Formats: sequence, structure tokens, C-alpha cells
Amino acid sequence: IQELGTPRAPNVLAPEWWNRADELYVQWVEQQGDSFIKGDYALSKVCPPEDLLLIDNWEITDVKWQDAGTDKEALVTNLLLSHGTTYYFAVKLYKDPNTYGNVGYSVVKVDLSPPLQASKPVPSTVRSGPATSGAYFVTWGQAEDPESGIAYYEVQERVDNNPVWRVVESSTTRVQIAVTGRPQGHFYYYRVRAMNNAGSWS
Repeated sequence: IQELGTPRAPNVLAPEWWNRADELYVQWVEQQGDSFIKGDYALSKVCPPEDLLLIDNWEITDVKWQDAGTDKEALVTNLLLSHGTTYYFAVKLYKDPNTYGNVGYSVVKVDLSPPLQASKPVPSTVRSGPATSGAYFVTWGQAEDPESGIAYYEVQERVDNNPVWRVVESSTTRVQIAVTGRPQGHFYYYRVRAMNNAGSWS
């Protein structure tokens, strides 16, 4: 039961996966037509109830509300988030200093480990020595991430003795790319790294 004019549960915009142990950034927005004078936020390992009548029981777990004022975002610092743990970021909005509406929340899963490295990329038509064709495929083994999964791969290339690696594919979800337009008589080297869904590179 919610009083007339009390803000409804806000939409909390948190990342599904997070890769930092010491901080967490979250935004929220009130529902259309709602107004509020201030908001509070809290981070918990326990899912908040949708029923306001049960909120007191939830708050006695490990919940410490922080005053956000009229802000609609928070960078929470000095945290010790645990790898593989699910957290709930909750927000409540006030219509007056003593009356708040239903709690909105978002689920945040923590993945602090990088993906397992993809296998070494291999051109399909060139095993060793100078390239004899300007077009070929480069393939590699699939990387793994048991927590958040693999988002995409980045493929880098360098030529001959040039120490500079150049990105030739920045966000492919496949384990093969087509390479074209390479002049003959040069050695081409490739390396691949994987990004997981929490934002960490292999």
C-alpha cells in the first residue's frame, strides 16, 4: 500500500556485471509524472521486498541507506565487493522528509577475473614465412569466462619487425576474421584478446 502522491519505485540503471571491487557506479530515474524531494540508496546482498510493509525486515539485514539528495546517480567507493557475488542496489524516493515510496532496485553481479586467454591465432593459408596471398582467414580458439561470459574479441596485427600492433578488428563475436589487401613479401603477425561482459580483458 502506497500513499497518494508518493513516488513509485524508480528505475535503477546498474550494470548487470561489474569488474571493480572497490567502487560501483549506478544511475536511477523516477517514473514519468513522479516528483521527489530527495532519494536514498543502499547496497545489499539481500533482495529488497516489493511490499513496503516488509521493508523494515529487509533493512535489519545489512542495509545502510545513504542520502543522495536530489542526485540521480552515485559513485559508491571504499567497497569490498566479492567475486562471484550478487548484489542489489536499491533506491527509494521521498515525497516529504518522512514519506517514501516503493523501493526500486537493480541486480549487479561481480566478476573480478579476466577471461581465459584465447588460443594463438593462425592464418588459414600461411603457417610460416612470408604471405603469398593478399587474402586469407585468421582463426583462433574460443576464450572462456565461467562467470560473465565473453562479450567480443579484439584482433591486432603487426608487420615484419615493426613493434607497433594495429587493431584490425575491434569487436567481433566470432573466432575468425577475413584479412584482405595485404601486400606480398611481408610477415604478418596476429594476436587476440577477449573482453568479458564485466568489461575485463584477457
